[in-house]
Amino acid sequence: MRAAAKLALVAAVVTVLFLGLDPTFSAPSWLNDKAQHVLAFAVFAFLAVGAWPEMPLRTNFLWLSGFAGGIELIQWTMGLGREADWIDFLAGVGAAAFVLLGISINRSFRVGASD
Repeated sequence: MRAAAKLALVAAVVTVLFLGLDPTFSAPSWLNDKAQHVLAFAVFAFLAVGAWPEMPLRTNFLWLSGFAGGIELIQWTMGLGREADWIDFLAGVGAAAFVLLGISINRSFRVGASD
């Protein structure tokens, strides 16, 4: 399971990074820009926890936040037609935080139930 989650996470990160930096890419109109960020980082959070379940959730959050900020920073500096939007950063970080918080709550209930 961990290997599959790691592979899926790498594939998702590479895909999002490629599409996020490709100035010719235009996402489907039915999924607005902020929803794309929320969806991507929610998936990243689930996959990261599946790939490294022993890693503290706050560490996952820091890695995901760094990736979200890195994408926006690269878009801001690359000058190839993509624009940085710090609201996109907040959408991604917020989605990751929401998923990781949910996982934390779930874990605490499971630990409490086994006592």
